[in-house]
Amino acid sequence: MRVAVTGGSGQLGSVVLRRLIDHRKVKRIVSLDLSPPRLVSGKLEARQVDVRAPELAKHLEGCEVVFHLAFLVTAKVDPEVYYGVNVEGTRNVFQAAVQAGARQVIYASSMAAYGVYGDHPEPILETTPRRPLPDFPYSYAKYQVEDWLDQFEPTHPELAIVRLRPAILVGTRFGNPLGQLFGQALERGWLVSSGDVPLPLVWDEDVADAAIAAMDQGRRGAYNLMATPEGGPAELAAATGLKDVRTPKALLALSSAAAPLLERLGLGDPVDPSWARFGGVRMVLSSEKAKQELSWRPRCPTNADVLRRYRAEAPGGGARRLAWFFRSLDLASRGKTEPELSGMSSAVHLALLGPGGGDYTLRVEGGRLTTQAGAPRPPTSVATMKWEIFRQLLRGELDFATAQLTGKLRLEGDTSAGFVVGALVRRFRNQTELPGWRGQAARRFASWLAGGAA
Repeated sequence: MRVAVTGGSGQLGSVVLRRLIDHRKVKRIVSLDLSPPRLVSGKLEARQVDVRAPELAKHLEGCEVVFHLAFLVTAKVDPEVYYGVNVEGTRNVFQAAVQAGARQVIYASSMAAYGVYGDHPEPILETTPRRPLPDFPYSYAKYQVEDWLDQFEPTHPELAIVRLRPAILVGTRFGNPLGQLFGQALERGWLVSSGDVPLPLVWDEDVADAAIAAMDQGRRGAYNLMATPEGGPAELAAATGLKDVRTPKALLALSSAAAPLLERLGLGDPVDPSWARFGGVRMVLSSEKAKQELSWRPRCPTNADVLRRYRAEAPGGGARRLAWFFRSLDLASRGKTEPELSGMSSAVHLALLGPGGGDYTLRVEGGRLTTQAGAPRPPTSVATMKWEIFRQLLRGELDFATAQLTGKLRLEGDTSAGFVVGALVRRFRNQTELPGWRGQAARRFASWLAGGAA
């Protein structure tokens, strides 16, 4: 099976790509995005394509299934650009899918398509009438797309259209500035909210599971996806060991309004202030249809489970120390070459999972190994492990080959990842044996590692 994914570099797109890479029946994946994905696989072909491109159909040729996940979410951009990407771009994807002969399109809509109003019935069903909300661009764009699909779908019965309507996505890597701020607050032990209504959350991997199930079963139709709420923010904070922090909507609106200035100063990305105005509206979805028809069994069935999962798995907490660690290795080895890396040209994504971890680039050119924060796009290979496993490798408590053979270290892409990560570990081990400040600094870091703290 050949599939295409728009927005493959985004939060949900990255998780769906991972599912597709691991799927036995999927033989070829085309990722369409303006930015290359952080994943790498022999199945995966990344193309830098805009969803508005007139020639989009040629990129979908031979694809049986199209996952349309590309969408501007919290971005504050020119209204014509926002409408062009989200509404006209989505129409273009569906029309291109028909032209290319696809049999199914799985579209990531949103609970916002119903209209962010507090007087919806509870729970909201897939049959609940959708209502436009022009003052909230994201909600209005989702509404406009589905309103158009209501006319488009009956005229193309050969195309099975799935409309996934998830609540707010939470995952180990958020895909927008507001989500990142929410995650950073969780890492500090805060649950930030602006009202007393339940937080409408869903774990992004659960949404990806629903998308794959819809593909495997050849489904069509709409499906709500939401973790069951467990009370308001106060009850949720108590259940998850977090501090309930209430932020006045006026403060949220002020921070959103200041976002363009912060962006010009290089301190943040512009955020649409309407997200602050419409936060805290009570909306509770029923996911029973997905559970019955897709056999959806979310790994995070409640919003408390979502937050616990995030705190257990999201990288963070040790980022500053790890950044210092990589900088110190670069400084100590400046100008030096690694004989075993001679002739390589690699950009390895070192993905360290769990508290204390993060995404890092290990780049090799001319036998020299340098590091920097963030994932390379695209990588030549990916090395994935828990932060705890990386700590054990640096401490010499775990053998590199054993970690790989036991599945604790996952290597993908070309063969360089193993050599590069191995060289990094050896560099650190050698540095701990040096005299003077360099060796002392490495030994102090090794001492910190011994405690396993994040």
